[in-house]
Amino acid sequence: MGSVVSLAAVGLLVLWGSTLGGLVGEVTLSLLVVAVLSGVLIALTLHRARSQYGWITTAVASLSVALGLLFLAKIWMSGLDHAVFAKLAGTLVILLVVLAFLGAATADLSEDRKLREQNYLD
Repeated sequence: MGSVVSLAAVGLLVLWGSTLGGLVGEVTLSLLVVAVLSGVLIALTLHRARSQYGWITTAVASLSVALGLLFLAKIWMSGLDHAVFAKLAGTLVILLVVLAFLGAATADLSEDRKLREQNYLD
């Protein structure tokens, strides 16, 4: 919620003529990254409380934070090469997808096993 308010404040400042020292784009993108990352972490926290496979959720959260920090570094640091950034971001995204698939498959298999033990499935 704080990120949404911050984005609205930046928008109002720009609307009323402030340039924020020429950093409007950087500030806006940074707040957007923080807003998305906070939403992901809140969702993962709620999922971890219900899941028996908390290590997968912790790994996904850690990789999400690393990806968010990488995006923030790219926004604010001009020395970060585009090729290195793309390789790091691609690697993190692939790891996130594999872990998310592993978590979904594990949850599905454990649910299937639970239903079989309760004689709901043959």
